[in-house]
Parts: sequence; C-alpha cells; structure tokens
Amino acid sequence: MQFDIDGSFSKEWSDVCYAEAFFDKRGIYECLTKFTKTSNGCFWFYKEEFENGIIPNKLDDELILKLTENLRYVCAVIQLSKEGNFIKEWESIEEASKTIKIDRSSISRVCSDEINHKTAGGFMWKYKNVEFTKNKTNKSPVKRKVNQISKNGEVIKTWNSLTEASISLGIATSSIVSVCSNYRNAKIAGGFIWKYFTDGDISVNLEKSSDPSTWKKINQFSIEGIFIKTWNSIVEIVNTLNIGSNQISDVCANRTCGKKVSKTAGGFIWKYYKSGEEIKNLDLETVEYAKNKAKQKSKKVIQLTKDGIILNIWNSISEASKNTKASRTAIPKVCSGKPKYKTAGGFIWKYAEN
Repeated sequence: MQFDIDGSFSKEWSDVCYAEAFFDKRGIYECLTKFTKTSNGCFWFYKEEFENGIIPNKLDDELILKLTENLRYVCAVIQLSKEGNFIKEWESIEEASKTIKIDRSSISRVCSDEINHKTAGGFMWKYKNVEFTKNKTNKSPVKRKVNQISKNGEVIKTWNSLTEASISLGIATSSIVSVCSNYRNAKIAGGFIWKYFTDGDISVNLEKSSDPSTWKKINQFSIEGIFIKTWNSIVEIVNTLNIGSNQISDVCANRTCGKKVSKTAGGFIWKYYKSGEEIKNLDLETVEYAKNKAKQKSKKVIQLTKDGIILNIWNSISEASKNTKASRTAIPKVCSGKPKYKTAGGFIWKYAEN
C-alpha cells in the first residue's frame, strides 16, 4: 500500500518488484520491513498491517507524526515551471496544496516520479535536496523493451514490451520484471534470462551469477521427505519441471516472503546440495511442516458476500486470490477465524468441508 507523505492513500500495488519498477529509486522493500521510514517520498505498508485488510483514506495523525520525525527535509518541496525554472520552495506538500489550490496527491506523485505524472497544476515539482531531471524517461515495465536470452547468454529476441513477451510465451509479467530488476536475486523466468533493452546495445553483458556453471546444485525431495534426485541448477529444474525459479530458491533459502516462510515449490521440498554431505531423507518435523503448508495452499475455500451468500468455491487459496484480487495471506486468516480478520478483499471466506 502506497501513501503520500501527508498520509493520504495513493495506490495499491500487486507486488514490490512491480512497484519499484515504476520509480527512479529503489528501497520500497526496506520501507516495508521498517528499515527505513520512506521510499520515493512515500510511506509503504503491507495490506495485512491494517485491521481486517481495510485500507484507510488517510493514515492516523499520530502515526504520521511518528513516521515524519526527523523527515522535515522530505516534506519540503520545490515548485518549478514546465521548463524547469525555480519558482518557489514550500515547507510541505500540504502548504503548497492549500495555498495554490493544487491536489496534494498530484504533487506527491510528480515528486515521486510516478509514470504519467509529469506535472501538477501546470508545474513541475520535486522534493527538496533531490536531483531534478527535466526529461524523465517512462520506466513503465509493461511498456519497456526486453531482451529474451538463452541460458548460454545468447540474445534470442528483443520484445517491444513486457506485455508482448508475456502473452506470446505464457510467462507471468511479474516474473519477467523480477529477473530484469534482479528482485530477490531472481535469475530465470520461463526458462530464460531477461534484461531490459537499452538503445545502442548490441550485446547484453550478463552478470557472472547468470552463468549456469556458477549456480548451486539442488536436492529434490517428495512431500513425504524422500530424496528424489540432485539437479545441477535451478535452470535445469525450470526447463524440466516448469516450476518458478523464485519459488525454488525461496524454499532452498528458507526465505520469508512477507510474513510467510516458503516450504514447498511445485509440490516438492528443495534443499541446496552440500558437497561431501551424505544425502538423507528429511526429518519428520520438516516433512510435517511442509505437508501442512502444502495442504493449506491446496485446500478449497468458499467465497461469500458480507451477507453470507455463497459466490464461488475455489480449489485453493492461490486460485481464489488470483481471481478475486484478495490477499492470499489474508484469506486463510479469515478462514481460520482470527479476531482481526473478518473479511479479505471485501468478502467472507471459509474452508470447504472435505
């Protein structure tokens, strides 16, 4: 959830990497994990941080005061003409908005370099002490050209847009963006390496980590913890089993995504191979935990209106979330009857009886 510096709600984003691709500076994830207070001149929160998943139109004054401590320089904004000439410095977006009657959210979006927000009220704006660029490049990930690259580093094709590549190859746009942005160290999407196309570039200089010979071997286990095989790399797994590279690496690294820890990917448990270590079947505790996580993901859920009328029965929480845009972390909390979670995405949810 993105909020302007004055606390006004701005926008809901589907995921972090997609949001970061729209801005000139990174750091949204650091803001979400509370390492920093702001990113790109805005406040950021996970949807689950708000009671019952209800997003306020404006943050509580006490919370804004707490967040803006020692951030007075962030609030100061510079007003410029369309030619980039200095007009006036304002102490805050609030002051500028009230004085010259320009929507404060519009000013904030220009200051934050959001796509399609170049001016507000006929003026350019920037946060004080932030370098200003007159001709900003449209960095919308959906419209940017991308290079599709083989695992050997050869450019296969340059696509006119992420959307074109996604539709033609059946690869999720967010997965391609993750690789292009190196989000969470993503290296592969749909079995290919991806890089944003840069005018004038004839070849693509791949990072050393994109060389398959440098990737770690991975052990595959069944959901019962039985060892299946050792794979040479994530690339090999993706090409053979068509399981997302991000999902596999999350399980191997026991990585937390939001507030969840990934335990399975593609219906299997994955562990990094350790040279010289005897490969054994997994211990009972690890297996049971992974089973419970997998079971929860595949459990059918019922979608109801706030009046209790059944709308649909979904095969899994993931399917329900994808089709209704309700948070996949909030749905199970509603199903489990957690006190603060009465609805998710504006609906009541229940687990279907087996």
